[in-house]
Amino acid sequence: MPYCLRLLVALCITFTFAYQNSLWAQDQLAQQGTSAAYRNAQDLLQKGQYAAAREAFEAIAAGGASVAYSTEAQYQAAYCALVLFHGDGEAKMGSFIEAHPQHPKAKTAWFELGMFYYRDNQASKAITYLKRVNADDLAPAQRQELFYTLGYSYFSKRKLT
Repeated sequence: MPYCLRLLVALCITFTFAYQNSLWAQDQLAQQGTSAAYRNAQDLLQKGQYAAAREAFEAIAAGGASVAYSTEAQYQAAYCALVLFHGDGEAKMGSFIEAHPQHPKAKTAWFELGMFYYRDNQASKAITYLKRVNADDLAPAQRQELFYTLGYSYFSKRKLT
């Protein structure tokens, strides 16, 4: 093989690997950006800044993040909508449950919907959602809250039997 042809093949291989490495590096930077944005949104949520957290989570979910980040962001955005009593909160949480029925957060989503309606003094709807919750899937504190809220909702509706 002539020298020029070997040099051309070597250059093509080198540029191909360099291009692939630059794409990989860009992907890593994008993931780091998503990770930082997600941590920022989590910080806002923990500080009780639900409106800002909701916007941040919705941006992550819509921004082409990885499936894991996008799914978590969808749940957290729906949770923030419920806490803020936004009209689309129930629909967002329902959409999350429907789209990701096997996700661990889907198990607590029914609980969050029930608690939303309990706080809104809608005992019938609270009962509807809280009955769907498997108490074994909740943390001990949430389990106690579930039993109390469900019992009180039945009491307020006079459905004690």
